[in-house]
Amino acid sequence: MGLLLDACGDAFEAFVPSPCLACGSGGGPLCARCRAARAEELVPRPFEASERASALPLGPSGEPWPVWAGGEYTGLRSELMLAFKGRGVTAVSDVLASHLGAAVAALDLGERDVLVRVPPSWRSCLTRGYDPVERLLAGAGGAGERGLVRRRAAWRPAARGGQKGLGARQRGERLARAFRPGPRAGAVLPRCGRVVVVDDVLTTGATLGAVMKVLLAAGAPAVAGAVALAARPTGRAGEGTLGEPLGKDG
Repeated sequence: MGLLLDACGDAFEAFVPSPCLACGSGGGPLCARCRAARAEELVPRPFEASERASALPLGPSGEPWPVWAGGEYTGLRSELMLAFKGRGVTAVSDVLASHLGAAVAALDLGERDVLVRVPPSWRSCLTRGYDPVERLLAGAGGAGERGLVRRRAAWRPAARGGQKGLGARQRGERLARAFRPGPRAGAVLPRCGRVVVVDDVLTTGATLGAVMKVLLAAGAPAVAGAVALAARPTGRAGEGTLGEPLGKDG
């Protein structure tokens, strides 16, 4: 079903081209001239983003479990992510996938390490026609381990507005019961090295943190995170909100 929806979305973009997200001219979603002129903004610049996310659980050392980002959620990168998640412009996924791939590579995965994508809600997948994280991970050449963590079907982020505008504490409280261990978690997790949780954008870290806590409680010996982009904090530590793409819940 997911592959069929992806194919329909790609076909629609081919016949109904969008304007360039950078300059507004034809040849979008990112014209050749803008790709060349703003090439520096499209190059992944991986960095450790754990300190930006106050909602991440702490490891044995008392520091947050490590999370790497492929670049800053600013400028052209943020425009591409907004278009990708909010307007269904999947043609820019190659750029964003390269950033996620750089974040995963920075973690230097071992043989026993596994990738687990943040489980999407069916509502968001049906609305968009695709799972953004799964698409980026596939574009980065990775494949998430399935059956280790699930999203509770009946859970809803909020009656209105989702998680947008909430601080880390409020996001964490709403996401605490959003996920549960999958049917294979008990058998697989204790034998893993690190379980790397993959997402598209890091804001407060509430979503990553909620998934990490479920994995740790189910037997994962260690966790880490990899995201395509990480936003900059814009408020008081632990309470501020961050700029974020449409539909983001953590």
